[in-house]
Amino acid sequence: MENRVGRCQPHLTAWVWPWTSRYAEAEASFLQALAVREALYGPKSYTLIPILHNLAWVYAKEGKVQEAAAVRRRANSIDAHP
Repeated sequence: MENRVGRCQPHLTAWVWPWTSRYAEAEASFLQALAVREALYGPKSYTLIPILHNLAWVYAKEGKVQEAAAVRRRANSIDAHP
Protein backbone atom coordinates (compact mmCIF):
# COMPACT_ATOMS: atom_id res chain seq x y z
CA MET A 1 0.00 0.00 0.00
CA GLU A 2 2.74 2.47 0.93
CA ASN A 3 4.47 2.03 -2.44
CA ARG A 4 1.26 2.73 -4.35
CA VAL A 5 0.54 5.80 -2.25
CA GLY A 6 4.10 7.03 -2.68
CA ARG A 7 3.90 6.74 -6.44
CA CYS A 8 0.54 8.47 -6.72
CA GLN A 9 0.96 11.07 -4.01
CA PRO A 10 4.69 11.63 -3.38
CA HIS A 11 3.94 14.43 -0.93
CA LEU A 12 2.49 11.83 1.45
CA THR A 13 5.75 9.90 1.66
CA ALA A 14 7.72 13.16 1.79
CA TRP A 15 5.93 14.01 5.01
CA VAL A 16 7.75 11.22 6.86
CA TRP A 17 11.32 12.32 6.07
CA PRO A 18 11.49 15.67 7.90
CA TRP A 19 10.52 14.09 11.20
CA THR A 20 13.38 11.57 10.92
CA SER A 21 16.10 14.15 10.09
CA ARG A 22 16.46 12.70 6.60
CA TYR A 23 16.31 16.15 5.03
CA ALA A 24 17.94 15.29 1.69
CA GLU A 25 15.32 12.60 1.10
CA ALA A 26 12.55 14.94 2.22
CA GLU A 27 13.80 17.64 -0.15
CA ALA A 28 13.83 15.21 -3.09
CA SER A 29 10.34 13.95 -2.26
CA PHE A 30 8.87 17.44 -1.89
CA LEU A 31 10.48 18.52 -5.17
CA GLN A 32 8.96 15.48 -6.87
CA ALA A 33 5.56 16.21 -5.36
CA LEU A 34 5.86 19.83 -6.46
CA ALA A 35 6.65 18.80 -10.04
CA VAL A 36 3.65 16.46 -10.13
CA ARG A 37 1.27 19.09 -8.74
CA GLU A 38 2.61 21.79 -11.09
CA ALA A 39 2.09 19.47 -14.06
CA LEU A 40 -1.45 18.68 -12.97
CA TYR A 41 -2.68 22.07 -11.74
CA GLY A 42 -0.23 24.71 -12.98
CA PRO A 43 2.44 26.81 -11.25
CA LYS A 44 0.02 29.14 -9.43
CA SER A 45 -2.37 26.53 -8.02
CA TYR A 46 -3.32 26.83 -4.36
CA THR A 47 -2.64 23.08 -4.05
CA LEU A 48 1.09 23.87 -4.15
CA ILE A 49 1.04 25.96 -0.98
CA PRO A 50 1.43 23.14 1.60
CA ILE A 51 4.21 21.48 -0.41
CA LEU A 52 6.03 24.80 -0.80
CA HIS A 53 5.79 25.54 2.93
CA ASN A 54 7.07 22.07 3.80
CA LEU A 55 9.91 22.41 1.28
CA ALA A 56 10.84 25.78 2.79
CA TRP A 57 10.90 24.19 6.26
CA VAL A 58 13.23 21.44 5.01
CA TYR A 59 15.51 24.01 3.36
CA ALA A 60 15.64 25.96 6.62
CA LYS A 61 16.52 22.81 8.59
CA GLU A 62 19.31 22.12 6.09
CA GLY A 63 20.66 25.65 6.55
CA LYS A 64 19.66 26.71 3.02
CA VAL A 65 18.29 30.06 4.14
CA GLN A 66 18.20 31.73 0.71
CA GLU A 67 16.32 28.82 -0.86
CA ALA A 68 13.90 28.66 2.07
CA ALA A 69 13.10 32.37 1.75
CA ALA A 70 12.56 32.11 -2.02
CA VAL A 71 10.22 29.13 -1.67
CA ARG A 72 8.28 30.81 1.14
CA ARG A 73 7.87 33.96 -0.98
CA ARG A 74 6.55 31.84 -3.83
CA ALA A 75 4.06 30.12 -1.51
CA ASN A 76 2.89 33.47 -0.13
CA SER A 77 2.41 34.86 -3.65
CA ILE A 78 -0.16 32.19 -4.56
CA ASP A 79 -3.81 33.11 -4.05
CA ALA A 80 -5.17 30.61 -1.52
CA HIS A 81 -8.78 31.44 -2.43
CA PRO A 82 -9.12 31.26 -6.22
